[in-house]
Amino acid sequence: MTRKTMTFADAIDAALEEEMAADSRIFVLGEDILDVNHNIVTKSAKDKFPKRFISTPLIEDMLGDIGLGMNLAGLKPILNLDYGTFVSNAFNSLYRLGIWRYRTAEKSGPAVIFRISHYGYLGRGAELAASFLGAIFHLPNIVIATPAFPHDAYGLLKTALQSDRPVVFFEHKKLYDHNGIVPNKEYMVPFGSSTVLKNGTDVTLIAWSFMSHLAMSAANILDPQKINTEVIILHTINPMDMETVLNSARKTKRVIIIEEDMLRGGIGAEISTQINKRISEIKVTRIAAKNVPLPIGQKYENLILPSIENIVEECRRLCLN
Repeated sequence: MTRKTMTFADAIDAALEEEMAADSRIFVLGEDILDVNHNIVTKSAKDKFPKRFISTPLIEDMLGDIGLGMNLAGLKPILNLDYGTFVSNAFNSLYRLGIWRYRTAEKSGPAVIFRISHYGYLGRGAELAASFLGAIFHLPNIVIATPAFPHDAYGLLKTALQSDRPVVFFEHKKLYDHNGIVPNKEYMVPFGSSTVLKNGTDVTLIAWSFMSHLAMSAANILDPQKINTEVIILHTINPMDMETVLNSARKTKRVIIIEEDMLRGGIGAEISTQINKRISEIKVTRIAAKNVPLPIGQKYENLILPSIENIVEECRRLCLN
């Protein structure tokens, strides 16, 4: 199989352009998406299908309902939120998307995608950089895609665009320029899948999105210190590949879950509960953001968010004590 190198942003653009060419029902809505200097991620798709990109006012609270109406009329909308924190304004309509098929007794749907760009680790502060994945995780029937590499970004977006499910597609802005190898052909990454990035025997690191890169960096630091880590990245956190997580946990007997959301009520708490319910005599710990709003400025933000040093220290504590 031939392969090629592309950035995370280019992978998203390529997947979107291919699916828009194949399906005339796909439209993209969002603030500033027609601005050449602002919308750089989906530039090629926009240039090829300019009439199917619709710029909206500041209407985050209405965006999900507009998407629902478009889908009921036979279209497949993609709704862009350039600042992930603004999903708090759209939460009411996002909740309606989640419960819609239960209210109408439909087998699937509605096919609406929220592309959420996240500003964590860029010093933007609580107003623009808070992560709301933990809150979205609580909603029923919402697929949450959390790509970490260009391979995942392309394949997961293809799956989302061909599915009949409401999907939150979480894009971390720290990853847009990240290069990676992808197959030189069309492919899909299924929902509810994961990848074992690194095999190990001493401790399991579970992460998703940008946290996957911190986990791998920590693993590379720990290897020369004779601490052999296994690193699992979750392509979606709902649905979640618990089988791979549990198999690794049974092997290493030590698990660290890493997330950017606040520690209190985080996704890691659910993963930890599922592991402890099924496996006895196991150590499970969590690394997450502190339970305070993010300050402005990277220097101060880094005191709140997880770091490579945090992960290394926790691995040492679990394995050496």
